[in-house]
Amino acid sequence: MDKDCAKITSLTADGIRKIYEMENKDEEKNEDKIYLQVLQVRIYEENDKNKSVKQKFILSDGFSTSIVFLDKKRYNKYQGVSGKIKINDIVYITRVAKKVNSPKSYLFCLDIPKLVYTGLRAKIGKPKDYNTNLSNGLFPHDDIDISIPKDVVAKMDEIEAEQTDDHFDEMAQNPASINAHSSYTPIRALNSFVPEWKIKAKISKKGEIKRWSNARGEGYLLNINLIDFNGDMIQATFFKEAVDKYEPILDEGAVYTFSNGSIKNANKKFTTIQNDFCINFGTDAEIERSEDDGSIASPEVKFTQISAISGLPNGTCINVIGVVLDLSDLETIRLRAGGEKNKRMIEIADNSDDQEGCSIKICFWGEKASELTFQTGDIVSFTSLKISDFNGKSLNTSSETAISVNPKCKETKKLTRWYGDIKEQAQFKSLTQNRSDMEKRSNENVRTIAEMQTSLKMAPLAGIDACSQFYVINGYVSYIKADERSTYLGCPDCSRKIFQDYEGNFRCENCNKSLEKGEFIYMLAAKISDGSDSIFINFYRNNAEPIMGGMTAETYSKFREEHMVKITENDKQESGSLDLFKEKIASNFYKHHSILIRVRPEEHNNEMRFKFVGTKILDFSFKKENWNLLDRLECYSFKPDCSNYC
Repeated sequence: MDKDCAKITSLTADGIRKIYEMENKDEEKNEDKIYLQVLQVRIYEENDKNKSVKQKFILSDGFSTSIVFLDKKRYNKYQGVSGKIKINDIVYITRVAKKVNSPKSYLFCLDIPKLVYTGLRAKIGKPKDYNTNLSNGLFPHDDIDISIPKDVVAKMDEIEAEQTDDHFDEMAQNPASINAHSSYTPIRALNSFVPEWKIKAKISKKGEIKRWSNARGEGYLLNINLIDFNGDMIQATFFKEAVDKYEPILDEGAVYTFSNGSIKNANKKFTTIQNDFCINFGTDAEIERSEDDGSIASPEVKFTQISAISGLPNGTCINVIGVVLDLSDLETIRLRAGGEKNKRMIEIADNSDDQEGCSIKICFWGEKASELTFQTGDIVSFTSLKISDFNGKSLNTSSETAISVNPKCKETKKLTRWYGDIKEQAQFKSLTQNRSDMEKRSNENVRTIAEMQTSLKMAPLAGIDACSQFYVINGYVSYIKADERSTYLGCPDCSRKIFQDYEGNFRCENCNKSLEKGEFIYMLAAKISDGSDSIFINFYRNNAEPIMGGMTAETYSKFREEHMVKITENDKQESGSLDLFKEKIASNFYKHHSILIRVRPEEHNNEMRFKFVGTKILDFSFKKENWNLLDRLECYSFKPDCSNYC
């Protein structure tokens, strides 16, 4: 992090535009710092077409974006620095050269972008391509928030202070430790372009051996987390024979040297380690145990603030710490395929959301649900939780989840002091909503389709999270996508897709078990229309049956297969069987339904789009729909005479 930029609180307003409007003679001499956010990072390989360019960035000022290239010469000079820049980081650039081609323009860095802040989880502002903004005449503008989140600024200031006061003082007092590690590659320097490396690291966590099975075969793996002298971490994985060879000699907390592994891009859904790369080791790996001289400290867990979870995608793996507010009773859930499973929910809160507090619920399953050792008021940390969009936002435990009650860390002290001051009058903002309350509020949130779409476009400006939005619309079916993708063969327990193995049995990877047969499950898309507009809505599982006139997924699949076979077998029957199939589907058109809709935002080409999911089919009546329309008219200051409708 650049020490001279510690107090920067926002991106440079119209920074991209300022760069493009520089005079050519001033490009190389410019010393003004333009603060931008990194939206994309790519390193070109040797076999890529562009031989002169090595690294590509897409940078944003919150309103406009531009492509920025770094050539091979400068990349090789600054490789250690550029390798640390990640997506969503804040950087500044000074010396650039621009190249203007119609209709695209781009920049060349004459110096590496300097890192200012890291650890951001989301994009700032609403950036679009600079050329698009320019051609549409969207300059000037002042209605977009381009400020850097306060918690990131505060966190980076703390890190800067700690590094200055502790880490560097310790190294100055212990130069022998530095010399002991000087012959090894730092973890932060590892990437897929480093051909030879050797690291010295401590195993901070050794996972359990996991077994997997899918259509391509079976196997098992072992994950370990490594930390080096600089405090940088990386995940390493062993597969099959490598597990058999190395698992017995790897001990958690011990120090080893590692080399001859393969550097891969990390999948952030399966690890909380902040590293873009991971290591895969085979049976030819070189691993030797080393003496622990105490120079490698145990890793400090990085926790995600609860208020920040609302902006993270589902499936993201995170660590959290908070005060336990509530523990639900142990429930026993009956599975559709038979059997039972224990479930328990807890609610925790932290001091995020401007110190007022924010809470979220965590779901425990199986043995973990019955083995909880904490109580309300305890400070508890959780590692390797996965984000879910169930009831707004919630968290799920996994086999990798570790729980620590009242851990010895600075977060525990802060939370204890904070909760002691406010617990009597605390009213926390909850990211997890009660389902019955959500449905009750949603039943009152009746909108036309056009009104709903307008409301969603305005939601970010009003500070509303579109992920938690539910609406009720009254409309009719105008089209159904009745193809082979409308149903799939799924697991009776979890409804995930199942695959057939070479022996003819079915396999559910999610449940990690074999099945004699699966069940057909709807994944139906239908176009719903009203007097204002039309949208496609996805209906899953049993929610699709009312749209299909009560036809089950199994009945639909067999009916479709039967008529599709007839079409291909006998040309004379082609028209009749196809007409019969179309007639069956069309019989559901123009039927009215009242639908509870959940909104799922999705980003596509830097633009926000909305996916609509029908979560419940409600009772419909024309009388009720008319009253709803009259209520909507009153919202627009139009008060019709309703005496004839009573």
